[in-house]
Amino acid sequence: MAKRKRLGEVLVDACIISEDQLSEALQLQQEKPRLIGQILVEMGWVSEEEVCRAVAELIHVSYVDIDHAMISQDVVQLAPEHLAARRNILPLFVQDKILYVAMENPLDVEAIQRLEFSTSMRVKPLIAPPSQLRDMVRKHYNVDEYLGRVLENVAGDETVSVEHELGAEQTVDVGEIRKI
Repeated sequence: MAKRKRLGEVLVDACIISEDQLSEALQLQQEKPRLIGQILVEMGWVSEEEVCRAVAELIHVSYVDIDHAMISQDVVQLAPEHLAARRNILPLFVQDKILYVAMENPLDVEAIQRLEFSTSMRVKPLIAPPSQLRDMVRKHYNVDEYLGRVLENVAGDETVSVEHELGAEQTVDVGEIRKI
C-alpha cells in the first residue's frame, strides 16, 4: 500500500517551501507542538491559501476562496452562530438538498453531523482559509459590529452623497451615521 503523503511533503513537492524550511518547521513543532501548516504560515513561508490548497489535495476536498462571496443570509442562518464561530464554518449555498459548507477543518465530523441533523440535508464540506472564515462569520453573524468597523474606516469629517427614491440628492455626515 502506498504511503500517504504529509502536508510538508506536498508543499515541498509543489516547490512552495524548501526541504530546509520543512526541517526547520518540524524542529519548531518538536519544541512547541502546533500544526505544521500553522508554523509555516507564522514563519511567513506560505500563505493560508497555499496550506489550504495542499490540505485539499491531501484529503480530497474542494478548496474555496470566500473572500468576496455573495452568500444568502437565509443559507448562513442554517448554522447557529455559536457553531459557526466555535468551529470556524460558514454555510455557502444549497444545491440538490446538499448544504455546501466552508470549513477550516473539513474533517470535523461533529460539526458536519450537527448541521446534517439540524438541517435534514447532506453536508458537503469545503476547505477555506481560517482568516477568511473568521472575517466572513463576523460579517454575516455580527452585522452591526461589521458595519461599525466599516464605518470606522471612513474618515470622520467625510460626507456621503445619498440619492433618495424621488431622485433628490442630499448630503449626509458619516459621523451621524456612526451615531445610529
